[in-house]
Amino acid sequence: MPDTPGQTFKKAILATYDPNLAESVLVDEVARAMDAIASLPETAHKEIRMQQGVVMRGISLLNLPDPAGAGVALTASQKGSRAANARWAAVRNAGVSA
Repeated sequence: MPDTPGQTFKKAILATYDPNLAESVLVDEVARAMDAIASLPETAHKEIRMQQGVVMRGISLLNLPDPAGAGVALTASQKGSRAANARWAAVRNAGVSA
């Protein structure tokens, strides 16, 4: 019997990374959502979108490095958030109140 999409994802993650306990829980949650998507009829648009949200958030929270060393493209929102965090970290580290 072939692997489900969730099983394939989990095997690939575990073969490439060594997730800690929290990351393992996220991997399991993403895998379950992937399997849920695969089991839903194509007409279950709302349920599919909800599960896709779980998958996307879970993968985003995992923040996995690219094993090939190539950078993962960030959205404009992610870039802005990182830039703002870097600016505020510089202010905090300098002891300057904002």
